[in-house]
Amino acid sequence: NGISQLFAQVWPKALRNKTPEQLLNELDQKGATLSAFAGRNSVGLTAKALSEDADFILSRFADIIQRPNFTPAVIKEEKEKIIVSLEKRKDDIRATTFKKMMDRFTETKNKLEKETKDGN
Repeated sequence: NGISQLFAQVWPKALRNKTPEQLLNELDQKGATLSAFAGRNSVGLTAKALSEDADFILSRFADIIQRPNFTPAVIKEEKEKIIVSLEKRKDDIRATTFKKMMDRFTETKNKLEKETKDGN
């Protein structure tokens, strides 16, 4: 899902009181990571840090979850990156094959569910 992917790309950069660069510098200094992921039906946020930095990482994690700041500039930048990535994917035989396989799987699954529901 494109919206999920965009959300995952922008979410970790969405602190109200810090720029994405300031956040990255803080994380680097602590050896910590904060990232988001998106799947077909999910979006999530992960954080890793040393136990002694738990308060630090949890405060950043909480800020992003409770008070995200999705600035138009960051959204535009990430949107452009996603578009480039999608264009490149057209030339990737594995990605194209996987997409076709998943589309076919979904079609078959939906057909079987409909037949089961209809009693056929």
